[in-house]
Amino acid sequence: MDEVFYQSKSFFDLPVSEKMKVLRNKKHRGYTSLFNERLDPVNQIHGYYKEGYYIRIEVPENDPDIEKLLYGPNVWPPSDILPGWRETMEKYHREALEVAKAISRIIALALNLEVDFFDRQEMLGKPIATLRLLHYEGRVFDSMKWEFVAPLKGAFVVNLGDMLERWSNCIFRSTLHRVLGNGHERYSVRPL
Repeated sequence: MDEVFYQSKSFFDLPVSEKMKVLRNKKHRGYTSLFNERLDPVNQIHGYYKEGYYIRIEVPENDPDIEKLLYGPNVWPPSDILPGWRETMEKYHREALEVAKAISRIIALALNLEVDFFDRQEMLGKPIATLRLLHYEGRVFDSMKWEFVAPLKGAFVVNLGDMLERWSNCIFRSTLHRVLGNGHERYSVRPL
């Protein structure tokens, strides 16, 4: 984890001109600049005050699913600018996916399903799992009151999303998740 955060910070510390060379492509892989992302384009005038980098499972050009929206090759910063960056991110992505599969087996058991229910090809046999590196520059942008939870080194926070809420018929509830700017820079690594 320390190496992933170090490498993430190394990328976000690059000049904007270098980051723009690996801008997010049509397969939603690569760099997203400040204010680029909006969940509600109708009501949200400005995008979020964060920059990000999206990495998905590498799919070679000759894969039969290459024409699908979220399948394809990743966009990588040049190794002469960030040595070891790609290898670090690919290794972490693989390991995070294994953790996600283990959690999905626990969820299957909790729903009285077969332990490998979510491993099946028709469910998550070929996941579009995303690793999102995020950087918030430290501006306060949220006026809601939030509960502080001290981070535990080496621990993972698992936010359950809307899809699992629907799949479980509301047995598992979607987690409201927002980032509170506290005036300090913040880095986040979020496998999805």
